[in-house]
Amino acid sequence: MKEPTVKMIRITSKKDGFRRCGIAHSGSRIYPQDAFREEELMCLLVEPMLVVDVVDVPDEPEKREGKAGGGAVGAARLFSGGRAGPALGGPAGEEPPAA
Repeated sequence: MKEPTVKMIRITSKKDGFRRCGIAHSGSRIYPQDAFREEELMCLLVEPMLVVDVVDVPDEPEKREGKAGGGAVGAARLFSGGRAGPALGGPAGEEPPAA
């Protein structure tokens, strides 16, 4: 049986100590999806000094900081071209935001 996983955000800095969104980024670190507001995620995603990925990690609630909540939908929209369907916590048939 496959081990349950949760989606989290991995941020890797190209330069140790690089600051963005009030955080000094060094190396690679994994954050809960609700650690950042949608505006902060957009800022992190477009920052050329950072590599931002969504990763699956084992679901070990006692080891996680926080919980995946409202921020997960915003992250899902950013990583899926503007949409978060029902599987990612968004409404069915949601249209992407106007550009």
